Amino acid sequence: MARFTQYPTATSPTDYTDATTFLIANENGEIKQASFEMLRDAFGAGIKVASLTVASADILTANSNPVTFGLTVPSGYAPRVIAMDGKMDYGTTPYATNGNLVVRCTGTTASQAGWTANQFLFGTISRSVTATLTSPVGITDNQLISGADLEMFISTGNPTAGDSDIELTVVYRLVEV
Repeated sequence: MARFTQYPTATSPTDYTDATTFLIANENGEIKQASFEMLRDAFGAGIKVASLTVASADILTANSNPVTFGLTVPSGYAPRVIAMDGKMDYGTTPYATNGNLVVRCTGTTASQAGWTANQFLFGTISRSVTATLTSPVGITDNQLISGADLEMFISTGNPTAGDSDIELTVVYRLVEV
């Protein structure tokens, strides 16, 4: 059996994907197989990252047609947003009206993070900004739904005008519900 020192060193970020399998030795010298996903789930509190690129045409209909992230969430768990950032690639026309962009679990009306008061969508330059985490506002609001995906939603109606694409990145973990 080869020693650890006989294996080449990983040198590129592409060497470290979730599915990358590697060998580790425990304190008893037993060799075990592991992956970054397994280690993150065991020791990193299950922290995950997801990105969503949204074309301007989809932003213009995001109140009536929310855009999902495409997460796979097992029953009994819900995605809990820890942080969210947005990147706008400014086109030529700013969005007008209804710019309250939020992220929520599919099937709920209460958001987990976002920008209200048109803080993000009404930008007139290409930019990257951090969202605010939100709290439920009513006594019957529910932010976490078992097995739900996350979706980008415009909470006040479909925007009018605007041609900037955006990219949202959420940091989340799965919590039992």
